[in-house]
Amino acid sequence: MTPDNKEAVEIILSIGHQIYDGIRRKDAGFLRQFLADDFVQRGADGTEATKDQFLSAISDMPFELGSISGEHERVSVFGEVAI
Repeated sequence: MTPDNKEAVEIILSIGHQIYDGIRRKDAGFLRQFLADDFVQRGADGTEATKDQFLSAISDMPFELGSISGEHERVSVFGEVAI
């Protein structure tokens, strides 16, 4: 991994953690900036939600999240693209 790639990976992982924190806080305004207008959230059962539906569901959660995180997160950088 090059130094530039390492920095890109760290930035992307940091953004991911900020998104988790936005979900925990139920902050739809903060999360909106990270989602494309054509964002589609797909549930485990195959249901789909648009960006606005997803953000409303986050905001309207009737409970507080103590924490939220991902497991085994990895980022690969290929030129101008990160996966």
